[in-house]
Amino acid sequence: MSETEEKGLIPVEKLNSVALFREGVGVDELIEYVATRAYEVPRDITTPEGRKAINSQAYQIARCKAPVDAAKKKQTEKLKAETKQIDSVGKKIIDAIEALKIEYRKPLTEWEAEEAKREAAEKLAIEIELCYEDALKENDTFEKLNELEAIKAAQAQKEAEEAAQREAERLEKERLEREARIAEEAAENARKEAENKQRAAELAAAKAEHDRIDAVAKAEADRVAAAAKAKADQEAAVLKAHADAKSAADKLEADRLAKEEKAQKEKQLKIESRIKSFSGVQWDDEKAIDPIDGAVLVFKSALADYPDEAFTALVLSYDLKVADRKAEQKRQANKKHQAKIRLEAVTDFISNGFSQDVALKVVALIHGCKIKGISIKY
Repeated sequence: MSETEEKGLIPVEKLNSVALFREGVGVDELIEYVATRAYEVPRDITTPEGRKAINSQAYQIARCKAPVDAAKKKQTEKLKAETKQIDSVGKKIIDAIEALKIEYRKPLTEWEAEEAKREAAEKLAIEIELCYEDALKENDTFEKLNELEAIKAAQAQKEAEEAAQREAERLEKERLEREARIAEEAAENARKEAENKQRAAELAAAKAEHDRIDAVAKAEADRVAAAAKAKADQEAAVLKAHADAKSAADKLEADRLAKEEKAQKEKQLKIESRIKSFSGVQWDDEKAIDPIDGAVLVFKSALADYPDEAFTALVLSYDLKVADRKAEQKRQANKKHQAKIRLEAVTDFISNGFSQDVALKVVALIHGCKIKGISIKY
């Protein structure tokens, strides 16, 4: 026997579908399938076997609600967030099955009602017949008739009360269902309103957090920009100070060289004036060759009167020029050497992580003896 047959008319394997309860996929097909299976048994109320078969099939239809309810509960446990959808689908199936059972059993129910009325009428007729017989036997027909009328009235009253009771129960059931439906709708509306409020609160919190992050980011960006500007201003000030210091140093060096050159020229003019003052010695400027380049002075006349003194002055002039030129060359070479050493120091600072501006400033301070205990060995 298959699982479907063991569970009645409903295919249990189809109840395991999540889409059935979540999206209602296949609900109508499932109900139609159960209805088709249900109506496979003919509804014959003319024979006891037929009526028994109808009652048995109606019971099988009712049994279909149990696996639906079980599957509904199972899906509810798995999908708690979608309980309402599952309940709605499960209720729809159960209500449909219940309606199907009622509809399917309707002929039998109506027959049973008619049969109950018939049996009640037969019983009443028997009682009336007995009453008539009793009345005849006791020769008290009038009283018995009154009694029968009272019985009929009581029976009618009882039936009316029962009908009224059934109607009252039906109305009460409808009222309870209506109130339950209203309460369910109110609860659903309250739930949706709570969800909307929670969603609005979450959105507001998210916006506040986003605004806070933006504010922190802006403050950090402003701080970084201000720090960068301050650093740039500081570096610009250092560069300007360095440039100003270099310009001043260059100007001092230029003034010193100009003074030295002026003094040298004055000294040379004095020497040349002294040489020209010697009598009998004529200075040929056109043919004279600068002694610093290794040339000799050519005199138009012999050194007759002051040969020793003129030669001594000439040698002295040459020696002074050579000494000055050598001293100047030594100074220039020393300047180049010091510049090379300072450049190497700046390069070493930069290779160890210092910026170029900072490296230049530090080397300039050390070169100018502004840092105690630190000097450059040239």
